[in-house]
Amino acid sequence: MEELYTNFVQISKNSEQYIFAVKALKNQSGLSRPKIAYLSSLLEHIENKNNLKSRQKKILKFTDAYDFNIMSSAKELAFLVFDRSEIACVQLYVLNEMSKNARERKNLKSTVTEGPWLLTINDFVSGDVLAFSNSKELRKKIYKQLNFVGYTKDFNNSDVIEDIRRIKNELANINGHENYVQYELQNCLAENTSIINIFLENLYKNTKEKYQLEISVLKKFGRMLSISNFSESDTSYLTVKYMSLQGKINPTEFRQYFPKEHVVLEIFKFIESLFKVSIKKCKTLYQVYTLALKKYDVYDDEHGLLGSIYIDLDERIGLKSPGAYTILIRERLPSINITPIVMIVTNFDHQETLPHYSISIFFHEIGHALHYILQSKYAVVPFEDTKEVPSQFMQHFVNNHDIIRNMSSHIVTKEKISESILEKILNTSNDFSALSLLGQISHALLYQNLYQNLNDSWKEITSHLIEKYDFEHLATHQLCNFRHIFSLDYAGIYYTYLWSEAIAIEIHNYLYNNSSTFAAKASLIRKLLFERNNLISDSQAYKRVLGKRFPDERYFLRYYGIII
Repeated sequence: MEELYTNFVQISKNSEQYIFAVKALKNQSGLSRPKIAYLSSLLEHIENKNNLKSRQKKILKFTDAYDFNIMSSAKELAFLVFDRSEIACVQLYVLNEMSKNARERKNLKSTVTEGPWLLTINDFVSGDVLAFSNSKELRKKIYKQLNFVGYTKDFNNSDVIEDIRRIKNELANINGHENYVQYELQNCLAENTSIINIFLENLYKNTKEKYQLEISVLKKFGRMLSISNFSESDTSYLTVKYMSLQGKINPTEFRQYFPKEHVVLEIFKFIESLFKVSIKKCKTLYQVYTLALKKYDVYDDEHGLLGSIYIDLDERIGLKSPGAYTILIRERLPSINITPIVMIVTNFDHQETLPHYSISIFFHEIGHALHYILQSKYAVVPFEDTKEVPSQFMQHFVNNHDIIRNMSSHIVTKEKISESILEKILNTSNDFSALSLLGQISHALLYQNLYQNLNDSWKEITSHLIEKYDFEHLATHQLCNFRHIFSLDYAGIYYTYLWSEAIAIEIHNYLYNNSSTFAAKASLIRKLLFERNNLISDSQAYKRVLGKRFPDERYFLRYYGIII
């Protein structure tokens, strides 16, 4: 019997043989009590591991169902526009897309000038029409359709949300935690929910006043345009109209200075200078999944090839999910000299140029890509709530005057963007900042409560928060079409976006507060936040850079013009 006990450890711990051997030995007589106790603990460990895998598979199953309902309901909610006057001010490239959709999806004989136009939901088309259509009735219809994505009769995520909450809570319980938020916090810079709640409450209290002021400005402006009954569907339209009439923005004028290919190359040049790497474009297109993509290899003098980046910028309906994201295709395997490969996917419109917000998105995604590629073989696993810091850090360069001007090149004349146009964009970025921020804060508070309070349904939780915080903008069933939060990774810690951005803003202050030390600081940021090769934890890294462990929300609020 003792010989059996000695030999069973030679069996692969991943095999069914191993589990069988443990059970057989435990049921035999002749073993000492400590060895029986050890075998019992092994069985418990194996059972817990299998339960975890089972719950994770169920979560993936439900998130797939959640995504399917979103995509299917969005197709179902698309509708035709026949009256050209309703979309008279909509940008030409959007009308082109709507006409193409009518031809391809409805088999209609549509032209850009005559229509009919198919208005798709949950993509850039619906967003642009909301911002530029003069028709209040059309905007109301779009807003209504957007809020019913994932909440239609045939494609409804109500029950799926409760299934995901239940399974994630079971996953947390198996790991010895009271709820899923606590389970996620075991590997977070924020040590407990009280730290997060104080952070979010401070953001809310400071942002709410500016939000109310911004809404009052829009309501007053709406009355000047004979829009008396202000609603959420008017927010984008009035914001764009107000900024335009004030002479502050002209999106079409701005984007002419930023051709897609040129922007990508200039951002790469900036990264080369910042982090002392070289990025080389491969001559041929590479096949990834079903897509032919451009490939860029990243090198430095010390290590040679660090990794490769595939880029797919344009929207491809039916071939990829909406939104923007970065995928790790191949991990670094230093033992056999394998370098990582990442793919940056966006869904930019089919124009040859990019607006300011799209450049911001690309900066963000390149931050994720660099995080994978620059990591050393000794990299420390990042905290769950700091994974977004590298991407947020890179994203904030989009508002740097010199960087943006240097990467500009008019698509026709090749001239740099004028100071007047650039200042209009950069100096007005905070004019309605609270409108956006309060939305993020409300989502963070909503999802914190969603996974901590399991006695109430998700609808009851949403209604309670709308009443408590006066969140007018929050639709009761908005959770049914917010796919990102119901993935396996970020759900329950949605505060991480605001938290990471607060850290990133402080790091930018650190980088720029003394131009003579810029290069040395950029090198330290690469080592501590991207390479992560000093075998130190996130908390130690941020303490070395910022002098403290947790972000100070005052820098964040000052950056967005919430406080002075």
